[in-house]
Amino acid sequence: MSIFNIHAAIRYELGEQLWKMRRQKQMKLLSVSKITHIPVNIIDRMERGKYFSYSECNKLAHLYGCKLKILLE
Repeated sequence: MSIFNIHAAIRYELGEQLWKMRRQKQMKLLSVSKITHIPVNIIDRMERGKYFSYSECNKLAHLYGCKLKILLE
């Protein structure tokens, strides 16, 4: 598996988990954007696995009451 496939898989999985946490907390995209000061289009792209920024993912995880953790096995 190439490094690009691994990176895409991580982006996709992280985005899916961020989306699930936002839906679980019943938060709308616009309200999350206002609280975190991350543009709506960036949050949307992150949740679809098309964009990754560690600092922005960390902001969202903190807002949802979670921590980012990467486990290599």
